[in-house]
Amino acid sequence: MFTVDKVLAPPTGTVMDVLKAHDRFSLLVGAIQTAGMTELLNQQGALTFFAPTNDAFSAMSQPELNKLMRNRQQLEAVLRYHLGEGILVSGGVSSHTRLQPLQGEKLELGVRNYTVYVNKVPVADADLMATNGVVHAVNSIIRPLPLKVDREQADGPAAPLRSASSSVTDSKSFRNDDLFQKVVRSRSSRTMNKGQ
Repeated sequence: MFTVDKVLAPPTGTVMDVLKAHDRFSLLVGAIQTAGMTELLNQQGALTFFAPTNDAFSAMSQPELNKLMRNRQQLEAVLRYHLGEGILVSGGVSSHTRLQPLQGEKLELGVRNYTVYVNKVPVADADLMATNGVVHAVNSIIRPLPLKVDREQADGPAAPLRSASSSVTDSKSFRNDDLFQKVVRSRSSRTMNKGQ
């Protein structure tokens, strides 16, 4: 069961129709046509589209946007990264939901304070239903997340192995620590020592 905050009506058009019906997607509609993806968004099926709004394209630098719009293959790759297979509504997103895009690595979704996030980008408007999928508006271009590294790599290079003599020194300095001495003098430590 899902909680909804608006009246649900049956969808009346395809994903492409939903995008054309909203002015905030005018740049995206042009990009879809340039990339030759109109047919994909009109055909039967089940798609989840994290649709970049005009604000998302405007946030790009003009040279970067011009370069993207002139390179059909790169534009198609970017747009296909925003498209997932299957229909995923916002109520179906949990803390570790993943969605396989049509191109690229999995999209990582989560919910914080009732807002859905995809690769850490907040969804501005969710659940615009279409006959062949669902559209979620995003105000940023979604980019792949950096590769996860294990804790040791994240903290920097591993410390070199220490010799036994340095471990003894560290042990002595640890024993000279005030907190350590207070614990040793505490009643629980004395009780523990008597039982040993």
